[in-house]
Amino acid sequence: MTAPSLSSPTSKPAGTGATTAAETSPEKAANHAEGMRILMGSNLMPLGTNGSGARKLPSWIDSYLEYTDGQEIAPIWRLWAGISTIANVLGRKTWVRTSKGNLYPNLYTLLIGFAGTGKSLAISQSELFLREIDGLHIAPTSMTMASMVDRLAEAKCTILRPGKVPPHVEYNSLIILADELGALIHQYDREFMNGLTKIYDGGSYAQHRRGNEIRIQIDSPQLNILAGTTPSNIMQFMPEGAWEQGFASRMVMVYSGDRNLADIFGEEPDSAPLRNLADSLIHDLRGIGNLFGQVRLRPDAIEAFREWRLGGELPVPSHPKLTHYCARRTAHLLKLCLVASVSRGPSMEISAEDFTVAKNWLMGAETSMPDVFKAGIVSGDSKAMDEGYHFVWANFAKTKRPIPEHALVHFMRERLPAHSVIHTIDLMVRDRTLKAHMDITSGEKLYEPGIGRKNY
Repeated sequence: MTAPSLSSPTSKPAGTGATTAAETSPEKAANHAEGMRILMGSNLMPLGTNGSGARKLPSWIDSYLEYTDGQEIAPIWRLWAGISTIANVLGRKTWVRTSKGNLYPNLYTLLIGFAGTGKSLAISQSELFLREIDGLHIAPTSMTMASMVDRLAEAKCTILRPGKVPPHVEYNSLIILADELGALIHQYDREFMNGLTKIYDGGSYAQHRRGNEIRIQIDSPQLNILAGTTPSNIMQFMPEGAWEQGFASRMVMVYSGDRNLADIFGEEPDSAPLRNLADSLIHDLRGIGNLFGQVRLRPDAIEAFREWRLGGELPVPSHPKLTHYCARRTAHLLKLCLVASVSRGPSMEISAEDFTVAKNWLMGAETSMPDVFKAGIVSGDSKAMDEGYHFVWANFAKTKRPIPEHALVHFMRERLPAHSVIHTIDLMVRDRTLKAHMDITSGEKLYEPGIGRKNY
């Protein structure tokens, strides 16, 4: 199914005006903070003029999944693109209060899979909705650390709250959308990664550049990242020790090895229902962007959270490269709880049901995280073994005769160091990739396909 264009008479591209914010609380869910405004750039709009009406959809995420159903995108990527879309729109306008301070819903989400499986489409679909929301700041794809800080410094937002404490709120919020992580960060740079780590936490960030004596101070920064990459690229990009650093623990890796194929010759779906659904999604997304204030946990959600933590936060990812990620699972889950809450409505409360939904989202991503390391680490020996098997299988299928050892050695010698050739062939026999027997006449070993692999 091909989703229709999001442009409509009621739609506005990002950056054409300011958005407004509505403050909500458990005690007064309908209180939209009369007189409060949000200022971005030079435009100031009064409350209630940009999608602050009643919700049209019971769940924004569920409706987003319905809208993107049938596209050639893995279902788990469609889900996390939707989650990221809400997190991007919320910015620093909503938060969960913990004993360590305010926790905002920004996410570093990395969609990981092989080329041509829909990562770019998932990110592009999210971007289409984000560009319908006024006042969001979307960064260029390729940046240095200095240029990223410049863009973040420009991404200012001021919320005016007459008669309230505080009377105004200022912050900087930037969105990074990158089809390929390598286009954003060409190689692992410690300064860049440390900067991303610092900004993720939301504390004050300062940068001093000696050349031109430039001093940048950002008191309340926020950064959201939705990027894609392949398993091999992420493994090549991240040095071995980097998995123990702060950036890796703050990154949610969402892996899929599936290719979701659509019927390219199928009938074009009725665009009217999709158009209506898109309009409803845009309307409600604007309403989500209008929310402001603390999102509180209901007693049943607090109890569910405590039970999960005291029970060991099961199931815990066990891969050694995820050890430091596991230390931040509580923070990731709280952010997702906030997203789940605002997805279903403006109550500004997290329920036990929201906790369950958010936990299922996180567990779904964590289940496949170890597969990133399996899929990404493909050694030269492994590739040579694949090619060697195909060489034997193709020749055997064509001639119905086994392959002489000298022919196989010659083939493998072009793909491996000379000292590894015999050892690799022996390993292929031992794991039953190949079957070997002796030619009585010539005294030479012969090889044919074994039972250890599927035929091509």
